[in-house]
Amino acid sequence: MPCRRIADESVANFKWLRDDTDVISPLIEIVDQFLAEDGVFVISGIIDTKEKEIADKLNAYGFDVIETRRMKDWVSMTAKMR
Repeated sequence: MPCRRIADESVANFKWLRDDTDVISPLIEIVDQFLAEDGVFVISGIIDTKEKEIADKLNAYGFDVIETRRMKDWVSMTAKMR
């Protein structure tokens, strides 16, 4: 059965437990299935050393980062599908 895009916004808030813990990256690969056409994906709890990696993966999966916020060592991103 095909999946309907129903969410205007999807939010993921995680804290990296250590550098090799990757829980956000797999979500980037599937979140487009759940977003409405004009929906946004908000991700927070990204350690600053992973910011570029996450932004690059979002770009590779058809998202544009439309907002980035930083607080100390933590980053949040809001992305929209192209």
